[in-house]
Amino acid sequence: MALGTTGEISPVISEYLQTIYNLEMEGEPVHGAALARHFRKSRANISATLGRMREAGLVAGEGGRGDVNLTAAGRAGAEAELRKHRLSERYLVDALGMDWITAHEQAHHFELAMTSTLESAILRTLGNPTTCPHGNPIPGQVPDAGRYLRDLGAIRLSNASVGAPLEVVSVSEVVEDETRLLRHVGERGLRPGRRVRVVSRVADSSSILVVADDGKATSVPIDLAGLIWVRPAASQ
Repeated sequence: MALGTTGEISPVISEYLQTIYNLEMEGEPVHGAALARHFRKSRANISATLGRMREAGLVAGEGGRGDVNLTAAGRAGAEAELRKHRLSERYLVDALGMDWITAHEQAHHFELAMTSTLESAILRTLGNPTTCPHGNPIPGQVPDAGRYLRDLGAIRLSNASVGAPLEVVSVSEVVEDETRLLRHVGERGLRPGRRVRVVSRVADSSSILVVADDGKATSVPIDLAGLIWVRPAASQ
């Protein structure tokens, strides 16, 4: 697996693996243009990185106009990286009391020291959590992290029907500025586990009005709603 000089996955390759994995999990096509937009890199830069990943056996596909897919090795690498990051976030929030934005930022440092022994200790301490604070699955803690949203029957809040009782599942990680996204979601109280329903849509489709289980109504821009995953709420 490629690839730093020590044989470890380099930070750049790790970021690409995680992004491709998350795009696949959310049912989005993965190709060079999509990655160029996400990373704000030139198509040539993206193509060069994908070329190195392809040589290392981590991805298949051309990456230009065609789709890019993770190989079995690439998927395993992505899940190992995501497991460390999401478990780190969970520990920083649940055990150390950090808010979910600070935990997301600090997890990038904390996960560098993560070992299998530390993983096991954290899992025991936290009671074997299945998701990070943002609701995304911790690989190895759910049957199939790559199918997590599909298995739950989750949809984007932007596509939800008016009046249907819903439960927030997760906040997308396929964004350019995750800190900004988490701030906006937190301000509107749309955290995982919250019960909500869409009560109306603005005529120009620029936003939706959402009411949470505490009766508080909030306007959610449609692009933000597209980054929040929900599922039908269970009867109470």
